[in-house]
Amino acid sequence: MLSKITPAGERTVIYDWAQSPEKYQCPFGVAILVGPRVGDLKVTVKDSAGAPMKSVAVSSTAQPSGQTALTGMSSDDGSVIFSGVLLGNYTLQAQKSGYASSSGKVNVTAGGANELTLALQAQPSSGIPGFPIESVVVGVLLCATWYWSFSREPRLRGV
Repeated sequence: MLSKITPAGERTVIYDWAQSPEKYQCPFGVAILVGPRVGDLKVTVKDSAGAPMKSVAVSSTAQPSGQTALTGMSSDDGSVIFSGVLLGNYTLQAQKSGYASSSGKVNVTAGGANELTLALQAQPSSGIPGFPIESVVVGVLLCATWYWSFSREPRLRGV
């Protein structure tokens, strides 16, 4: 806390709680510097049955101006807690291999229950793991075409 007396005899008291302060002035000559208002945000990730999911990547795709992007991994209870985030609207996305990604919006308020629950749906397995089914089909067609052309040309077989 800083305090000073102005030439007019008014007393000015300044409180500085954080970086990038906003200034509030009252008519009695008191100036108060208050840092950006922040809150906490809890994101819980569950599967389609409602069971918590661990090791899910959670990140913000939209956040208030001045807030860096949020990123984290869900713990054993399926939650990620972001502390000291700027107040405002956020869009968060949860992603895990083998599941369709899910996103949701939340408005973070000071002292409020700032919670968001995201549900991930398992994707049916198709093709070779790590390759989309389209890639597998194209690969099979190319191999079949090569084999067909190789078997029809005697000079390519060494005959």
